[in-house]
Amino acid sequence: MSAHVTFQGFPVNHYGHLEPFGFDNFFSAQFASISAPSLCPARVASDGKETFELLGVPVHTSTLSGRLRFQAADGERPVVGDWVAVAVAGDHALIHHVLPRRTEIVRRAAGSQGRRHIVAANVDHLFFVTSATGDFNVRRIERYLMLAFASRARPVLVLNKADLVTDPQPLVTSLQAVAPGVDVHAVSAHAGRGLGALQAYLGCGQTVAMLGSSGVGKSSLINSLLGERWMPEAQVREGDGKGRHTTTHRQLVLRQQGGLLLDNPGLREVGLVRGQGVLDDVFVDVAREALRCRFRDCRHRGEPGCAVEQAVEEGRLDPGRFESHRRLEDEIASATRRQTGAPAKRRWKSAHKAMRAFSKLNPKRES
Repeated sequence: MSAHVTFQGFPVNHYGHLEPFGFDNFFSAQFASISAPSLCPARVASDGKETFELLGVPVHTSTLSGRLRFQAADGERPVVGDWVAVAVAGDHALIHHVLPRRTEIVRRAAGSQGRRHIVAANVDHLFFVTSATGDFNVRRIERYLMLAFASRARPVLVLNKADLVTDPQPLVTSLQAVAPGVDVHAVSAHAGRGLGALQAYLGCGQTVAMLGSSGVGKSSLINSLLGERWMPEAQVREGDGKGRHTTTHRQLVLRQQGGLLLDNPGLREVGLVRGQGVLDDVFVDVAREALRCRFRDCRHRGEPGCAVEQAVEEGRLDPGRFESHRRLEDEIASATRRQTGAPAKRRWKSAHKAMRAFSKLNPKRES
């Protein structure tokens, strides 16, 4: 890569040593647009409240500049996977800019009224890990796929602990039915089965994030793909065959064989937020039937000439899948309403607070 190469109108700088970390022409151009010779690019490996671990620079920890710490809005602070522009001084680095993201995994913050929580950024492949034992739930997979299509990362379904069932193929078929066109792999981290297929996604500079419920074996898969015991693993409980939650924070790790792996704490809740209206991408069968509805704005809730409800009645569309589509559609609409009303509510609270402060400074005088 020469200094004269351009990408989207910006000169592409030579940072070949960062290519294994995922730094390509896209991020090189974003960094060049900052035009700050004193800064260098680095990637966030883990994010804490005050400090951030970095990849690609001689120092491993950093803090935020005053602007990012005190003025950055929600979503503008660095998260795991972000590329940032940092100033290195001695054994410390200061983060000044967060480069535009190519992908971002977003869900509704737990217990919030529609607030976005960015789980990770710049992920190429999303491994949704489920277990062949008690965790298996295709309705949860549909929700995960909503997350993936909204993120712009490529989803991959991983059926772990396939060695614990007599025949995993019926489970694979169930996953393929709710995720047409999405790769599905039956593996066993414990037995080392099927891992070669997963390693194929981990080319040089490619980032894979693992998501799934607690105890499905994400950390075991991470260790198997890394070839070393990097993440702690919990023992499987007797009786139900379930593992326990072991990952407590997000960590991006560079593999010696190439590629990067991101482990995540188990997701108890996958709340959807405004902007994740990707139902047609996940429910292609429902969308296909909807094209035949009599009315273009048919909501499939008792309207005359509804082809979707007719498909359910005739057995061409699974009732459980149709009900899942309805629930997710309602959740997205509710999140959109909450998020649309949030700015007005914040403005009202700010104005009310200012009026109270003014009243305290200017008390009414008795006549």
